[in-house]
Amino acid sequence: MTILIDEFGLSHEAALHYLRITARSMSATLEQAALDIVLSHNAPHRYDHIGTNATAPATKARRRRTPFGPKNSA
Repeated sequence: MTILIDEFGLSHEAALHYLRITARSMSATLEQAALDIVLSHNAPHRYDHIGTNATAPATKARRRRTPFGPKNSA
């Protein structure tokens, strides 16, 4: 995890989150996931916003049914 923090510049929370997601997708331990990330040089750019004050990526508005058809909710 230190390599994720030092080399890729992630926060502690973002590095741990990325390791957990990678380990879950590989059905592996955190140590195996960390080794795979380091060996493949797979930079976790998608998780840069975690642990910072940056806003989260926008999500699609939920759609609800109205008598006149679907409508986007704000």
